[in-house]
Amino acid sequence: MPEKPLWQQTPWELACGSERVQKARAFVLEQVAGIQDQALRDATEKMLFDPIPLITSREPFASNRDTGVEKMRASLPYDPTWAAPGANLQSHHSYPGGWAIHTQLDLKSLLFFCEQAAVEGLTVNRDACVAAIVLHDWAKLKLMVWDAEHNLDADQGIGHHQIAIGEVMVRKFPPYVVQLLAGVHGGLWRDPEVVQDFILEAAHWIGIDPYAAGYLPLGAAEKSFEAWAVNQADATMWLKRRILLSLDDPLKRWYKKANNPYPFQQVRNVLYSKYNELELWQIYQSEGEDRLAAFLTDWFAKEGGCGR
Repeated sequence: MPEKPLWQQTPWELACGSERVQKARAFVLEQVAGIQDQALRDATEKMLFDPIPLITSREPFASNRDTGVEKMRASLPYDPTWAAPGANLQSHHSYPGGWAIHTQLDLKSLLFFCEQAAVEGLTVNRDACVAAIVLHDWAKLKLMVWDAEHNLDADQGIGHHQIAIGEVMVRKFPPYVVQLLAGVHGGLWRDPEVVQDFILEAAHWIGIDPYAAGYLPLGAAEKSFEAWAVNQADATMWLKRRILLSLDDPLKRWYKKANNPYPFQQVRNVLYSKYNELELWQIYQSEGEDRLAAFLTDWFAKEGGCGR
């Protein structure tokens, strides 16, 4: 079948046709396939490709998390490993395919750190690190939901970290993987008390004893190279968040002046399906807003943006 015209595509169709997303998703899957521990590899793949939570909340302490789990059980008209954004519209990688692109960047940073550690003679648990990075934003796959008109429902995203921690506990991932995943946000090496609280909160929510299950105390994980590496690998999201937010205002000004016939969010999604936000930011920073506007006008014309 011929491909739909660009301006008639849904967010998930845009993501599947985006070279940026194709390369990112393929890299993520390649790293998962490279996990040497077969049990861990199988568990990671199953969780990734069937993102329906097994959690049953026994002692709910936060209704938003219970509601988030129910939201994740709903079916979607697309594969979220292709189309899910990396975060909500006020944060990083907030466009179709952003989850894959964000996860790819985290993995590339992680693997660089692991290679440097190996040069220094350290033995690194690469399998645990890769699983933790790939799954740390797992709940966003179905908490951040597109509709066909390019609107994003991200209302339940606030609980994504604890949902992921609880889910890997329920699925009986190795304690070290659980600890590393919990420390991607918060920094196990920097703020162990914060990460311990994440684990305690999630364990209480799903009704397990984290000490009996081996998730606490943190022990050697607290000062491990792997704990530092997974947290640092995710740190670039703050740069991408600042860049995307700094671009939104000039994009909106160009959009308004151009009398663009499509909804702003659709135009934004189409733009980022092709262009890395860093490319656009460099034009904006080095050549100014007028040059960025001219670039966008040329891009829009080339992509056939001529009304409905």
